[in-house]
Amino acid sequence: MSIYKVDEELSLKRIELQDAKQVFKLTEATRSALRKWLPWLDLTQTIEDTRHFIRGAQRGFDEKRSLTMLILFRQTAVGIVAFNELNAQNRIGQIGYWLGTDFQGHGVMTRAASAMTEY
Repeated sequence: MSIYKVDEELSLKRIELQDAKQVFKLTEATRSALRKWLPWLDLTQTIEDTRHFIRGAQRGFDEKRSLTMLILFRQTAVGIVAFNELNAQNRIGQIGYWLGTDFQGHGVMTRAASAMTEY
């Protein structure tokens, strides 16, 4: 398990299959608010869909194509921040993220995205 401590409240953890239940629960709680920006939400209907996403994220990391991190705020899973595409040769990464609506307004995503760009 790879965990990067951002500060006293916030950590980033490489996503793993055992995170599927937490991530799916958060997806369900956030679905209506984020549907406008995240079209994949409608394709994520079961915990197995979330496991499929995590397996893909793990493959992307193993192949050095992506890096997907679970955001932990006060030790609770609150969202995802990722380099959805990495190009090591050109030192370019496309960042993507989403945050549970109950956790917005605490500077979580600002700190998480900043930590990823420092990486």
